[in-house]
Amino acid sequence: TVALSPDSRRVAATVLASSSSRPEVRLYDLERGVGTRFTFGDQGANFPIWSLDGREIAFGDPGSGIRIKPADGGSEGRVVLKLVTNVWPLGWSPDGKRLLLRIQDPSGGGVDLYDFLLEGEPKPRKLFATDPSEFVNGAISPDGKWLMYVSNETGRQEIYIAPYPGLGERRQVSTSGGTSGRWLGNRSLLYVQPSDGKFFAVDFDENGDALRMGAPRPVFGNKVPPR
Repeated sequence: TVALSPDSRRVAATVLASSSSRPEVRLYDLERGVGTRFTFGDQGANFPIWSLDGREIAFGDPGSGIRIKPADGGSEGRVVLKLVTNVWPLGWSPDGKRLLLRIQDPSGGGVDLYDFLLEGEPKPRKLFATDPSEFVNGAISPDGKWLMYVSNETGRQEIYIAPYPGLGERRQVSTSGGTSGRWLGNRSLLYVQPSDGKFFAVDFDENGDALRMGAPRPVFGNKVPPR
């Protein structure tokens, strides 16, 4: 996984250690073209995400849980959530007080989306069941009021949204399958339709505590952009 810093000057990336297959996080300075190792230890590290102010990076610490470390590498940071199962941070809330997590059920193997308040008792709150094959399957809107996630509960991947952090009525966004959802500002979502790999966007208008959704519209001329 690769995560760009808020100032677009650095990248945090999960790579395999040269001496083993253990994942580790490395930081790359895009201006200087220099990469440095960011995480250490025998268990490895993966799925780094930057805090919105660029001062910290949260990442999965296999066998331990979720660790948050200063982006300058000045300390080893702190374990904010102790878990022995697979857990991945997906994003920070705009106020920096919450993390959106993907946690695998150690007994059943299912993967669910959790909300984790960094202050107080370290107890994640289960939100929704998600698609285990979609690693980046949840994102908080930039204003912190809405949650996008991917689920296969209908038998295929679809994009959904719900109020956040207090959950209310959820709405299905995609109409013919959807994955790789991304917020475009506070009131638009971009996603891929898996059946043909084409991109669609949906716009929203806020109506009190609810959203009024437009129909999915093709973008990029409804063709896959060139790589």
